[in-house]
Amino acid sequence: MRKKYRYRNETIIGYLGIDDEEQKALGFYPANVHYYEERQKARERGQKRRKMKEKRDIKIIELFAKGVLQEKIAELVGCAQSTVSKILKAAGITKKKTGIKKAVTILCQKAKKKCKKEVRSEEKLKRLAAEDPEFAKTMERLAELKESRKKYERTKAEFTQEPDQEFLLMGEEEFQYVIQNNCEEYNHSHATKL
Repeated sequence: MRKKYRYRNETIIGYLGIDDEEQKALGFYPANVHYYEERQKARERGQKRRKMKEKRDIKIIELFAKGVLQEKIAELVGCAQSTVSKILKAAGITKKKTGIKKAVTILCQKAKKKCKKEVRSEEKLKRLAAEDPEFAKTMERLAELKESRKKYERTKAEFTQEPDQEFLLMGEEEFQYVIQNNCEEYNHSHATKL
């Protein structure tokens, strides 16, 4: 009587024999079922926000390097002028004249880092291709697929141009005749038929 039992959700579900459908109807789940999914979603949202902020910050620094005023930058980027000022201060840009040089060096450093990452990933891919023959086959197949996709896009672009109406209206026999003979002869004979 004096002892108070604190059952976990799993225990109550086990004692009462609640199945998945009833759990959904009641909103009664075992502990930590949704916790990990929610945490993962929150991490993904956080990463997405950070990437968007990084892009915004780079855009602000680029505009400042071009000589645009902070108020105009804020209007173009879609944030407050105080946010622009904070981002510039965080980047170490405090004065207009020296700040433009600093902004240009920051942009160059970011471009170099990006290039280094791309080079590292290329080197990693080459090393994997040399070490793992299955990976090399996969990469070759991927290259073939990319090439076939490019060919497809080129042919699609050619066909989307203004097609010759006569060839659209011809039947199978006429098509074979055109393939076997010269197209000019077909156009001449077709014109005489009409």
